[in-house]
Amino acid sequence: MRALPPVWYRLPTDLTTTKCAHEYDARLLPTEPSQDHRPRAARPSATPAQPEPSYRQGIEPGYLGPTNLSQQIRDHCITTLNGADRIRTLEHRLDVFSHAFEGYQDTGRLIGRQPEIGESARRRTLAAATYSRVEERLMRELGSETILIDLMTTCQHAFIPLFPAVLGSRGPSPDFYAHFGIFHVNSTPPTPLPPVLRLILCAIPAMSRQVPPAIRDGILSGLNTALDSMDFSLGMGSLARIQLHLLLSVNDGLWRRGPMGRPVYAATRMAMGLALHRNVSSRITPVAQLQCRSRIWGACIIADRWITLRLGQMPSIDLAFADAPWPSPGPDHIPTTDFGVIPCFRYHLEMTKLADLLGRAYLATGTPFSLKNTDDFALLSWQMDFESWQAQLPETWPYSYRLDVPQARPILDLLSIGLMYTFAHNLVDALMGGESGSLQAGTLRPTYDVSQRDDPALATQRDDVL
Repeated sequence: MRALPPVWYRLPTDLTTTKCAHEYDARLLPTEPSQDHRPRAARPSATPAQPEPSYRQGIEPGYLGPTNLSQQIRDHCITTLNGADRIRTLEHRLDVFSHAFEGYQDTGRLIGRQPEIGESARRRTLAAATYSRVEERLMRELGSETILIDLMTTCQHAFIPLFPAVLGSRGPSPDFYAHFGIFHVNSTPPTPLPPVLRLILCAIPAMSRQVPPAIRDGILSGLNTALDSMDFSLGMGSLARIQLHLLLSVNDGLWRRGPMGRPVYAATRMAMGLALHRNVSSRITPVAQLQCRSRIWGACIIADRWITLRLGQMPSIDLAFADAPWPSPGPDHIPTTDFGVIPCFRYHLEMTKLADLLGRAYLATGTPFSLKNTDDFALLSWQMDFESWQAQLPETWPYSYRLDVPQARPILDLLSIGLMYTFAHNLVDALMGGESGSLQAGTLRPTYDVSQRDDPALATQRDDVL
């Protein structure tokens, strides 16, 4: 998995003259170094080397919300004499873009970032060297690279279609084409992926009981050695690092650096720092990256909701502050899914919607305290949305023309049972006044007393879901 070096891009303030590459309306302009006009000695002319084609946008911009200081200064100074021109000049110099989101003007800022922010070059070099030593040691212990290749293939065929992770590969292998059929460079990640991601994708299928313990222990030991050399601070957030943290949260055996849930929290904080929760305008970001951003944001919602339920804690994502669209069911480089495109990410889309329903159920009835603040309308609305979601689920789940995902529907059915239990168990205890419930029926609002409701249809629908 070869990654290209990052390129820093600035966000332009003039959107009238820039043309988009690949017809994706991508209006990010590469920065240019300042011209050096000092005299130079005459040198023989040489044909400059052709640079490698860059398939990546560069370092993702940072995000400041609508209450940030720059927003307040702009709102205050925009009405002063020459204030608008001075603000535009300052924003251009500082790489601040104010009209970055669809539908809402002046509700936040995107800010260009330099690659040096956060992890230092020395730390990156150390991490790369450590990974090389770990990989060489694994080759000696396992005997050959075939085992790692087989585990990677298993992860690509069985896990990635269910929880997609973008892989950086400029030359797909014949096995890739044999199973996935298509490859597009605009679906590659915008920033370089850490080499340790390959070990994570090998460690996930290695957790299966069918893998010998010696192989599993060797991969996990090498993975943790490689992770120890990396910088896990939140300063250098990127799409690649968010995916890295989310993959580490898939299995408890992969994360040994603190309490459970920490990689999910780190991923969600970095995601909001990159404005993944916002509906970024297609005028400044390529469509392929917009699709990738929404899918990674969906993965953050999935991970946050289920770890919240598992630990019984407060969620770290409040979707009331998010206006990002649902993940697209089609490939990243397709602006709109048509009938000729396989909806390879349909399962991921439905998992995101299921996670949203889980979060709503948890906030409405997951605890006795939340049950006090809910009403019949919220419960009935949740029930109707859940039934509508179930009714539109497809019978088959193709990932490509050559690869199907038969395990998708059983997994969704199992998770739906957990969702319905989360919604109903505290509600049933409260309504029945059971000894196991923390709340008695008499302590709830009168609207929760089914026997005293005036609307028989509403009571019947509530009884059906219980």
